[in-house]
Amino acid sequence: MLEVKGLQVAYGQVTAVWDVSITVAQGELVAVVGPNGAGKTSLVNTVAGLVPAQQGRIHFLGQDVTALPSHERVALGLCLCPEGRKLFPDMTVEENLRLGAYTWRDRSEIARRVEQVFALFPQLAERRAQVARTLSGGEQQMVALGRALMARPRLLLLDEPSLGLAPIVVTEMFRAIRKIHEAGTTVLMVEQNVHQTLEIAGRGYVIENGRIALAGTSGALQADPHMRTAYLGLGA
Repeated sequence: MLEVKGLQVAYGQVTAVWDVSITVAQGELVAVVGPNGAGKTSLVNTVAGLVPAQQGRIHFLGQDVTALPSHERVALGLCLCPEGRKLFPDMTVEENLRLGAYTWRDRSEIARRVEQVFALFPQLAERRAQVARTLSGGEQQMVALGRALMARPRLLLLDEPSLGLAPIVVTEMFRAIRKIHEAGTTVLMVEQNVHQTLEIAGRGYVIENGRIALAGTSGALQADPHMRTAYLGLGA
């Protein structure tokens, strides 16, 4: 479904991603993990079309989308739930959700998707008319994830969905991501929470200093001595 080859991303003279190649097959949940500042967000933002690729190619569903604007990638089914949520703070929960379906015109279908998001996150249904800035951090993250789902993604890109959340909310967020994946959505997930991410992912890539340091199944990564000592807090 997604093939990234030899990707390089730079901000001025500073290179954030060096020669990174990853793949995501239809139906997979693939993790990209690593320390803060390793290049994870730069990678996913470039895949989404928010940051230009300096070198390399990005193919989605067999189409070269490297030079395609982000809104055209969304129309193809490549959708991002960004780090930091990026909600419209003075709009209601439901208004934020409906913005995720801006490429669709079928009002009944949009209404049905809103109710699907509320079924996934029941507490949002109780707050559908509440403005986003008055929500808790966890509720705002639920709205951000729900907004991405409103676009009916073929591939859902998640950037740090657990960042800044209380442990009990993190558990709820990972449970929702597992449900979304089990319902048929392919997921590429960027996270610092390595342990819980590898528990739900089938495969993973480890990025360090802008480069792929390790790659393999979640089981293989969890057993790797470097992963165990550097990321999982376990002995080698």
